[in-house]
Amino acid sequence: MQIAHGPFSLVAAPAQGGRVARFGHADLGALLVPMEDAPFDAFAWPKAGAFPLIPFHGRIETARFDWHGTRHQITPHPGPDGHALHGPAQRLPWRAERLSAGALRMDLEVDAGADWPFAFAASQKITLNDNGLRIDMTMTNRAETTAPAGLGWHPYFPKSTLEHDAQSHWPMRTGTLFPSGRYSKTVPQVTGKTTFLSDWSSVTLHNATIRLRLTSDLAHLVLHDDPPTHTCVEPASEPANALNLEGADTFNPGETLTARIDLILM
Repeated sequence: MQIAHGPFSLVAAPAQGGRVARFGHADLGALLVPMEDAPFDAFAWPKAGAFPLIPFHGRIETARFDWHGTRHQITPHPGPDGHALHGPAQRLPWRAERLSAGALRMDLEVDAGADWPFAFAASQKITLNDNGLRIDMTMTNRAETTAPAGLGWHPYFPKSTLEHDAQSHWPMRTGTLFPSGRYSKTVPQVTGKTTFLSDWSSVTLHNATIRLRLTSDLAHLVLHDDPPTHTCVEPASEPANALNLEGADTFNPGETLTARIDLILM
């Protein structure tokens, strides 16, 4: 499904995990690494486009967590570490509707099961405007009990230099990709590897062709700048592995978590 506004165009891939497959500018070219037309592997997703992080982002250690006295085992990523990764929403087909020439909406309903023990609904409204794009994202607890909830977005940008204004850093446990659970007000420079941050308002990405600013009302941020082909800037509502850090948000039946993300061409 394609939408356009002025020089901006966007292609959504609802059947491929509610992804943005392409986002570009008529004069500047691709603003996200474009997804190729290839078979979609739900556990070996392309390092391209952008996808929703629902109901969690990053890794859940050993794909297990305790919630209100009950131990839950969810589907792990089939890689060697046995952790769950990035939530099931980006592996499932979404329903899509074009709202106008420059806007679309994607919706998803998930029943309780092996991927996630709490039923939920999610939506993404994507709107192109004069400056870039806006995503309004929701997750609603459809379970009959309280449940954890999390929102985030995982875009792949062409290789860029990063500048951010984050005020807090979550150091990793040695030898892992998990935050230690204690944040520091000493914020490092972007080192090229995965960095967990919070208390931020904007990130600027720039290279020889483009300069973009990403903003969001989501408090956490993951930067990943190690591969030579792309740069990831991932806003999220909570720290990675929050369910095992006792930091996950609790939502009552019917309650909705919302998020807004703006990507602005400067």
